[in-house]
Order: sequence, then C-alpha cells, then structure tokens
Amino acid sequence: MKSRFFKIALGIVFVIFVLFFIASSSMFEISKIEIFGNNRVSEQEIRTASGVVTGINILSFNARGARRELLQNHYIERVVIERDLFNGVLTITIRERVLSGFIEHSSGSFIYIDKNGRVLDVRSYYTERMPIVVGLQFTEFRIGEILRVANQAAFDHLVVLTQLFNKYEIEADVLRVDLSDVTDIQILWGNVSVFFGDIRDADEKIRTAKAIIQRLDDDNLKGFLDIRDINRDPIFRFLT
Repeated sequence: MKSRFFKIALGIVFVIFVLFFIASSSMFEISKIEIFGNNRVSEQEIRTASGVVTGINILSFNARGARRELLQNHYIERVVIERDLFNGVLTITIRERVLSGFIEHSSGSFIYIDKNGRVLDVRSYYTERMPIVVGLQFTEFRIGEILRVANQAAFDHLVVLTQLFNKYEIEADVLRVDLSDVTDIQILWGNVSVFFGDIRDADEKIRTAKAIIQRLDDDNLKGFLDIRDINRDPIFRFLT
C-alpha cells in the first residue's frame, strides 16, 4: 500500500517537474505573433489589449484573459487564439463589427452603429462617407449595446436597410436616411432623392434604385426617384 502511494506521489512530482520545465523552458517561447482579420482595430491595439509579446512562454500565456480584454473593444465581435508549440507562433484572429452608418444626436454628436444597430462609438464628427440616419427617437444609449428607441418600427426598418446597404455594397453612396415617417422613408442616394415608401419589398427596391442610378452614371446628376410602389414603373425626374 505504501509502495503504491509512493509511486503515485512520485508520479505527481514528476508531472509537476515536467510542467515546470515546459513553462520555463526557452523551447516554448513565443517567437512570432500573427494577427489576422483586423481592419479598423490596429495591430498595436490588439497586442496591447492581449498582453502578448515575443519571448514569453507560449503555454503560460493567458489566452482566455487576452480574449476577454480584446472583446472589451466594441469593434471586435469574435476572437480566436491559437498556439503553434513547435514553431513558437501565436495567432490571433479577430472578426470586426462593420460600421454601417451614423445617427444624428440632439447634442450635435454622431453615434456610430453597425448593421444590427449596435452602438460602436460616439464622436462629435464622422470620419467616413456612410449613411447619416435621422428620425429615431431615443433619450439615452450605451456603447456596445443595441440602441433602444421609442419608435421601434423605425429602428427595425433601419436594421433592414443597413443590412441591405451592406449586402449591395452601397454604404458609401447612400448619404442620408430619414425614418421620421416609416410609411414614407426618404433616402438621399448621392444627389438623388429616393422616395422609398414603406419597408415592403425593400430588397427589390434597393436593387431597382441601384440599377437606375448606376445606369444614369453621372456624378452631376440631380433628381428625384420614386420607387414607393414596386409594382409600377419607377419614376425619375431631373432636378433642373
């Protein structure tokens, strides 16, 4: 019995010794850090938040803690951390939330949102050519959370539209979306004012408007496009 206990104890000590050796051995130092999937978030921001540096032991690196810290950045939606023990390579792959537009706030600032209406940031200016949204009714918001509004239908329509703008890659072409009246949505598409109507047949309406505006293909073109009733021919009037 004592002999068996001694063998077990010896085995535990041996395992602890091996783990200590591995954890302190230079054989398992991180020699290279690879970062993928980042666009808006800089590589340096990712390194700083994760705490990863070359030279530390790849096994003792706290991947769970690094992932938790990285997800504090509201632009980061998903994090995968992988270890290549034999080559000493630590790989961090992130998936970012995509900025889809700005909401005008009564304070004069702009609320940055993704395609699901999640608040990513708030600033006194906007940095990119993307839709500016007006007509939503809200009193407060929290960065990192879905925007809560009093007129929920308008918010639901916004989510549908921003996802379609993303789908058809026209975020930079649509300058303004007015959801003050959800039965008569107004969209400023370049220099063309689009009478969109309600949200019904939204996908087909977006495709139709895109085809017409691209076919006209004139940066100086100004006019009005009526696609409120998709069952009737679209009406375009030049602004003179």
